[in-house]
Amino acid sequence: MKLTLVASLGVLAALALATPASAADGPDLAAARQPATQATAALSRFLGGTPTLGSSVAAYQLNPGFVRSGSAPVTVLGYVATTATANGRAATVQSVQSGGGWTVVNIASGDDEAAYATKAAALGGTAFTEPQIHAWYALTAGRVVPLNADARTSVGAAGVTVAAYHALVAGRYADKLPGSAYDKAGMAGGLGTGPAEHPATWPWYALGGLIVLGLVGLPRRRKA
Repeated sequence: MKLTLVASLGVLAALALATPASAADGPDLAAARQPATQATAALSRFLGGTPTLGSSVAAYQLNPGFVRSGSAPVTVLGYVATTATANGRAATVQSVQSGGGWTVVNIASGDDEAAYATKAAALGGTAFTEPQIHAWYALTAGRVVPLNADARTSVGAAGVTVAAYHALVAGRYADKLPGSAYDKAGMAGGLGTGPAEHPATWPWYALGGLIVLGLVGLPRRRKA
């Protein structure tokens, strides 16, 4: 179980309003990293020591447009993740572009984004997550390949073609996209256990719907 530190309602609103970019856009990692350098006080409290910043990586997520149409890019940029360490512990600062600049929207325990980016790069691909079911994949050579246990449950050990993956996620989420009857009924938000039990909408909608005062610890899982 991982802990996620979610900041104030205003920060969550920034995440909800941020517009994800396609993977091809290539975020400015140096600019996105700057807010993380100013989050040392929060990181010190979170890690219990003076933090050292590590690498920054683009964290891609399943694209709602791909769910609607298999011809759209598979992924969108969710945020930029910057790792930090102290006292043998790791955390990840998540930043999004909003209002012409970059804003820290979350601090999560562990270094999932960097770890899975490294695994995907070793396969010649790009890491992305289907957060509704806690799955991490590599998009490589026209295939979606699993990087963790939840992804293997989703697509099998060998992975699937992009077309087959589209069929899977369309079946899971096509009737739950933003603007759908499901969304308009107020069902979007606070759901993270996966579509089998609680069909989830997109993470920026779910987080934007939370009412958080102060700092709250939320679970975040990682399976190898």
